[in-house]
Amino acid sequence: MPLISLPRRKPQPKPQRLIPADSPFLPRTVLDTIGPHDADLPRDGSAVVLENLPAAGLAVTTLPRSVVPGWLRNVAAGIPFDLAIFVRPIPADAAQRFLDRQVTVHGSAQRFGASRGRISDTLQDTALEDAASLRMPIQRGQEQLFRISLYGLLRATTRPSLNGLVRQTREAFARIGLHTRETRFQHLQAFRSCLPQLTDELEEEHYLHTSGLAAMLPWSAVRLWMPGGFLWGLAKETRTPIGINLFANPPLTDANLTVFARVRQGKSFLLKLIARRFLATHGAGLPVEGNRGGRCVVVDAEAKQEYRPLCENVGGQYIRLGPGSPVRINPFDLPPFDPTDDDLRDPLRDHIVSVERLLELLLAERSRRLTAEEIAILDLALEATYAGEWRDAPSGPVRGGYTHDPQSHRPERAPLMRDLLTVLRGADQYLPAVNSDVVQSLATRLARYVEGSLADFFREPTNVALDARFTAFNVSALGEELWPIGLHLIEQFVWTQVRWHYVQGDEEPCLLLVDELWLTLRSAEGGAFLETVARKGPKYWLGLAVASQEPADCLNSPHGLAIVHNSSTHVLLALDKGAVRPATEAFDLTPTEVALLERAVPGEALVICAGERVFLDIVASPAEKQLFDTRPAEQAAENRRRRRGSF
Repeated sequence: MPLISLPRRKPQPKPQRLIPADSPFLPRTVLDTIGPHDADLPRDGSAVVLENLPAAGLAVTTLPRSVVPGWLRNVAAGIPFDLAIFVRPIPADAAQRFLDRQVTVHGSAQRFGASRGRISDTLQDTALEDAASLRMPIQRGQEQLFRISLYGLLRATTRPSLNGLVRQTREAFARIGLHTRETRFQHLQAFRSCLPQLTDELEEEHYLHTSGLAAMLPWSAVRLWMPGGFLWGLAKETRTPIGINLFANPPLTDANLTVFARVRQGKSFLLKLIARRFLATHGAGLPVEGNRGGRCVVVDAEAKQEYRPLCENVGGQYIRLGPGSPVRINPFDLPPFDPTDDDLRDPLRDHIVSVERLLELLLAERSRRLTAEEIAILDLALEATYAGEWRDAPSGPVRGGYTHDPQSHRPERAPLMRDLLTVLRGADQYLPAVNSDVVQSLATRLARYVEGSLADFFREPTNVALDARFTAFNVSALGEELWPIGLHLIEQFVWTQVRWHYVQGDEEPCLLLVDELWLTLRSAEGGAFLETVARKGPKYWLGLAVASQEPADCLNSPHGLAIVHNSSTHVLLALDKGAVRPATEAFDLTPTEVALLERAVPGEALVICAGERVFLDIVASPAEKQLFDTRPAEQAAENRRRRRGSF
């Protein structure tokens, strides 16, 4: 919200008020009761001593150019001091005449300077623009002009502590764009100006319109409720409902969300709450056909299968990826072709790069990367795999035959991982002259995923689809070593499917939830892929919601930091001291916010969204608490109820 920039009104001398000679014998007033018994002014003018305690005043000299509602509240709530705000309305006719004169004066000065070839004065241009923009709203009665003054009075027990408090307060004001001055030699006037007696003895005035004044009041309630939003919780101070729609654009530029918290502070609980209420506001439980609702896809690495109860509650599909699972995902499935989309004009070349990232996860040794020669050979082999025609039997269906002509990209003819192994083993036939030892090494390592114990994942075409409103993938059965592979495979599959829906005109808001982000970031390939989703997802109506109990690992990763920077909504639950430091740098946390996060209990969160920063209590119904709770005691009780009811 822009504020106006006009010259301050010059203070006018006031007539001296005569005090009757018999004033000591007048009846006591409220001011006599609340005022100090004695006051002293040191010669250096550095403070006023009230009842043997030093005090100092501050006066605001410059207002910020733009504000958000309640912008003064953070300063008023974080530091103990007296705040005085003088508001004097200006009659509409006087305000109109004043603005007309401002437009005339600044416009004439601007034209005169231009006629002399002078560079325009930016301050003068700003004042002219502000005055011109306010004339019509004031004429229509939509705005009113005010003269305001802001003063602060700080008290301490010693002079050094007072100086430190003054410095801290001025820095706090400066962080929100307010410039202040210490009222040296005017501390007594500042003290009297901060008393509830309606006397402004400093007369440091500014002009402000109605909208700016309403946003300035420190007790104004934070209103964070978006069109299509659902309840996240209640603001701790005002108990105002907070409703956020991640896909509301504006005010958000993307639907991405990051959640950080230490263990067992409600991180997964919040993700489940968001997923269920997101589906409730976008047609959950209804058939996909004829209903443009929303979808939610969860990638879960927990062995406890935390998302299974939610999946069953909303009628979704729960997919377990691991040995013995019937689920197949073919990483060679191509994204669609779209000549109007720069990212989909050559889907074959784009997808080969994506498959190379997966192959690096499959074939590279731990904590190492493939060499440039190995990557070059794989690139040639992938081109040959897509271009070749493959049959399992002489009369069987044909796979491959893809060229850079999109007409040849038939989804049912996508090659398989075993076709790539065939190319590597027959390098003399399918590839140009390459290092045979390197090719043989790559083929040996790839055979584990085609003919070995992990062949189930890749030897058949994809047999799952995102045809349910809620889909949960669980990769806990893969084991810690293969988690990055499973996560990357699922995320690549979802990314491809979302773009197919977009090109076919069936796009709808889709929320991809990745719990325990740090598992994906353990591999550079997985982190780079999620960064791509965070950057390009909004174009395809895809939101990425990630959560982690290791904020330091995520924020110290270049890919994790990029995901944070490409997310419009951030949620911080309770953090320990080690996690607070990187979070403070990443989210510009104030000392007050740091203190609240360090002593927060489960269910309390700091939400940073749409220019607002609000602490809230997460609100859930009894049914939702029972559905989402993962505390051992609650899970044991639920397990007893379920098992006893089955006999």
